Amino acid sequence: IDWGDHTDAQRINTAGQVSVTHTYAQDDYGYTLTLARKSGTYLLGKDASTPAIVPISAVYDLNFSYDVPSTRPGAFRGAINLEAIHLTKFMTSIAASAFRDCSRAATFKVSGRVHGEDTTILTSELPSSIKDIGENAFDGCIAFTAVNFPAKVSSVRRYAFRGCTSLETVTFNPQCAVSVISAYAFEGCTALSSISLSNNITTIDNYAFCSCSALTSISLPASVTVLNNNVFRNCASLESVIFAAPNMTFGANCLQGCPHLTSAGP
Repeated sequence: IDWGDHTDAQRINTAGQVSVTHTYAQDDYGYTLTLARKSGTYLLGKDASTPAIVPISAVYDLNFSYDVPSTRPGAFRGAINLEAIHLTKFMTSIAASAFRDCSRAATFKVSGRVHGEDTTILTSELPSSIKDIGENAFDGCIAFTAVNFPAKVSSVRRYAFRGCTSLETVTFNPQCAVSVISAYAFEGCTALSSISLSNNITTIDNYAFCSCSALTSISLPASVTVLNNNVFRNCASLESVIFAAPNMTFGANCLQGCPHLTSAGP
């Protein structure tokens, strides 16, 4: 399997029932998957002698071993039957397009060890260890309703949650390390109605919240001083933008297509 070039069909090693490790760049990343409409647990492998091929869309459950620090780019893109996105408390990054178009996944399944015991919870909060969310990481995950960003997150890259049309609430930990909400990060999140930003954010980049048509108001912390081009463009329900920075910079068309906007200021 060439994980750098994701294809819709991945080779599955059916020889084992517990674990198989796929090795690249001298790092071991263990993935355990369960296939829809098939019994038993199947595992990603690299052995050419195992010809069983299944589409990634057949995967409905996914588990990472605890020592996996990241995913590969595009690794589970299009896993349309994946019901929960499994992450561990040891992961530090989510690669570009890793879970793009996982259209049924509505929550994170976070696992780790607490007081020596294995624990797994279903939650809207990313693991506290996560620092980087890659481009398009959750683009098109249309079942998510809420996402919480922990304090260590320092980057939410372009298109990270674009088109998550059921996403209603986005909450950044008040001490979250993110300084820039990248371009198109939440574009087209048409159900988004509640946004709570951290005190370290200084810039909201182009189109970041464009076409978030359910958003009626947003309160920006004093740290935010730059709203780049088209940030709130076509937010058709937006009525107020509250900000405290005395010298706010507005990019081109930042508030275009907001017919109900009546207040933008302190």
